Amino acid sequence: MLKRVFVAPDPGRVRLRSAGRSVLGVSLAVALCGLAGHSLVAAVAGGLAALLALFAVTDPTAPGRAVTTALLPVVGLPVLAVAPVLDQTGLRRRRLMRGYGRLRQSVGGPMRTRCRLS
Repeated sequence: MLKRVFVAPDPGRVRLRSAGRSVLGVSLAVALCGLAGHSLVAAVAGGLAALLALFAVTDPTAPGRAVTTALLPVVGLPVLAVAPVLDQTGLRRRRLMRGYGRLRQSVGGPMRTRCRLS
């Protein structure tokens, strides 16, 4: 009875291979961050980045996955470099809040009158 509850069919062992890759990738990323002398926070961030890369890259062929994985830092590092600068200036936050305020003003008025239940 318990075997039927906890064991799911896995033809071709696709789930097992995916789970093994995830565990191995995250473990290696955390171990490399630890060996490089990074803090625990950096090691956890490295593990999360490895997990994201494992699930974001879905190319059907091994060479395609290798190319996509190699290109992830090309896109990710500039974003990670610019984000702290924008956060310090508050520019991003002010623009988002200003845009949210405009959206709320433009949508809020007519929506309230249309959605009244009385």
